[in-house]
Amino acid sequence: MTWEILMGLLTLLSALAGLAKTITNNTRALTEIRCTVSALNDTVLQQRKDLGVIREELQRLVMRVHDLERDMEEGGRYD
Repeated sequence: MTWEILMGLLTLLSALAGLAKTITNNTRALTEIRCTVSALNDTVLQQRKDLGVIREELQRLVMRVHDLERDMEEGGRYD
């Protein structure tokens, strides 16, 4: 085996190692992005549920205020 062939193989192996490192880093980054997006999705879904509860409570309170105002206009007392 000549030195040129050995140097060519070492160069090829170095290039493959560099490529493998790049692929590994990209795979790791994509995995982190997927985990982050999944956590964000869970957070958004929970916030939607919380907003629904808040919206229902707000609507209930608006109706209560409306009823109280109507009772006061009619000269009644409010509870």
